[in-house]
Amino acid sequence: MFVDTFGLCVAQAGAILTGRLCGMGDLNKADKMQRQNLKLVVFANFVLSTLCIPIGNLVIKYVYSASASVVMHALPIFFIDVIVEIGRGMNHVGQQGLNATKDVKFTTAISILVGFTCSVGFAYLFGIVLNMGLSGIWVAFAMDEIIRAVIYYFRWCKGRWKKRFKKEEEYATINETSVNEE
Repeated sequence: MFVDTFGLCVAQAGAILTGRLCGMGDLNKADKMQRQNLKLVVFANFVLSTLCIPIGNLVIKYVYSASASVVMHALPIFFIDVIVEIGRGMNHVGQQGLNATKDVKFTTAISILVGFTCSVGFAYLFGIVLNMGLSGIWVAFAMDEIIRAVIYYFRWCKGRWKKRFKKEEEYATINETSVNEE
C-alpha cells in the first residue's frame, strides 16, 4: 500500500498541474509533465516494490507465520507485486492525467470493463481453473493494471485531449470578440 500511495499521490498532483496547464493553454508543457510523471512513478514504484520484497518476507515470517510453507507461498507474490505496482503507477498517472483533461467517461468505461474482465475473469481462470492459486490471482491483477495503463498511455499519446482545449480556446476567443463588439 505504501508503494501504491506514493504513485497515486504523484498522479493526483500531476493531474492538478495538468488541468491547470491545459486551462492556461500550455498543452505542450502539460504533455511533457505527464510523460515526466510517468517515468518518475514507474521508476519509483519499481525501486520501492523491489525493496519491499525482503521487508515483506520478514513481516510474513515474524508477524504472521514462521511456517516455511507460508513464507514459500508468499514469496512469489512479492515478485509479482513488482509488476503490479509498475502497472498500477502507470495506470494512476494515465487515468488521472486523462481525467484532468476532461476524459472521464473514457477512463471510467475502461476501468470498469478491463478491471472486471481481468481482475475477476482472469483471477478465476488462473486462480481456480488453472490451479495457480493466489499467485494466479496476482497475475490477473498485474494484467489488469498493465492493460489499463497501456490503453491510457496510447490514449494520451494520440493527443485527442489537446483538441478539446483548442476548441475551448477558439470558443473563448469568439465570445470575447462578440462581447467587445457590443
